[in-house]
Amino acid sequence: MTAQELNSYRFLSGEEPTDEMLEAIMQEVAIEAKERNKRATERYMNLLKQDIIEKQKYWGSIVAGSKA
Repeated sequence: MTAQELNSYRFLSGEEPTDEMLEAIMQEVAIEAKERNKRATERYMNLLKQDIIEKQKYWGSIVAGSKA
């Protein structure tokens, strides 16, 4: 199946997709979902790391002040 054939199919057309079309569509969706999940996880982990750094700075100054 060519990319053009796959991209020309519409679920709302009233036609049932062939097994080959459905498999190709689901494979593309799975790849995209995996990539989006990876990007979202990376963003989340970066936010957590930033939060940890901010908390360490905040509490580090408080602990350092209490030792003086």
